[in-house]
Amino acid sequence: MTITTTNKFDYSKVPAVTGVFWLAKLITTGMGESVSDALSSIISKPATLLVSVVAFLILLTMQLRSDRYRPQFYWPTVATLAIAGTALADETHDALGIGYPISVAIYLIAMIATMVVSMGANGFSKKFEVATFWFAYILTRPVGASIADYCGYGTPNLGNEVMSVVWIALFIPVMIYLGVKFHQQLVAEKAA
Repeated sequence: MTITTTNKFDYSKVPAVTGVFWLAKLITTGMGESVSDALSSIISKPATLLVSVVAFLILLTMQLRSDRYRPQFYWPTVATLAIAGTALADETHDALGIGYPISVAIYLIAMIATMVVSMGANGFSKKFEVATFWFAYILTRPVGASIADYCGYGTPNLGNEVMSVVWIALFIPVMIYLGVKFHQQLVAEKAA
């Protein structure tokens, strides 16, 4: 897996878009859903939104000031965005009354279709490639959120606290893997 470490693209400071990237993105989204719901039940939705937005802005500033993609800034930024997004998105989801399995299917199909279009966008304009990437990226949020809601409130009914632990437990090894791969690539670049 190659990880972007220099400003090679118009949308630099992001990791290479691979299967592991999308796995990490889905996990951060599910984690954001569960953590947001758990925090909202403890400190309220407005307080959860405020805390997560402040954390997101701090991490985003660190990521944008970085000279290149750094997983220790990028992925926590994405995770806090998922928490803040959930605090706002839950009301929309609840207001539409769409069941969790149906919303998972709808969002997952749309995300996969967008990813396929994005991966086939080589040769198209850079703007089209970037637009399809970000659209797929955004769609990972409702996919992960719907899965987390289904597991937390649906048939398994595991609850937000358990699902928060599950998502964090999935997130940490992926984060470690991406960090190790990033370090290996840096060492290889310096040796070259």
